[in-house]
Amino acid sequence: LRQVLTSLAQLHVNGVTVDWKPALGAVATDDSTAADSRAPMLDLPTYAFQRQRYWLDAPPAATDATGLGLEALEHSFLGAAVPLADQGHVLTGRISLETHPWLADHRVLGSVLVPSAAVVELALTAANRAGCEAIQELTLGDPLSLPERGGVQLQVVVGEAGQDGVRSVYVQSRLEVADAVWVRHATG
Repeated sequence: LRQVLTSLAQLHVNGVTVDWKPALGAVATDDSTAADSRAPMLDLPTYAFQRQRYWLDAPPAATDATGLGLEALEHSFLGAAVPLADQGHVLTGRISLETHPWLADHRVLGSVLVPSAAVVELALTAANRAGCEAIQELTLGDPLSLPERGGVQLQVVVGEAGQDGVRSVYVQSRLEVADAVWVRHATG
């Protein structure tokens, strides 16, 4: 009898509908002499299974640029843009040898340098985002070098338009370490 009830319980747990009234109605008492003594079927109390949460739900984590209040960009180096209140723009991103391994092929005297053409392309991307068609003049500064480990944070800033409609642009970066200093790589 115990094995039959255990088997029925296993079926019930695995999703099979079991009619318990005939099965439990046949259960005798412990002394097995009173075959007519049947246990009445009772419903389980429901209050033990009523659940009420008192904790606040955590807000969903912001894991993308738009969740952080930025505009997402589809660019290999730049991932987000911030339009500034004064009509300027900041484009930001991160590069490293882990995310852009092809940059390791551009070594100069043992240091990995981002090609100057890529720096010009960053400035042009930001200018286009601000509504400018071209860059009139761009002066390259310090080369943009990448560390062997870790990454570099990028910022490309386009200023507000002057009276003549011309905007300033500059490209800068800093290492991802504590107290890193921003280094300007191009000004235009």
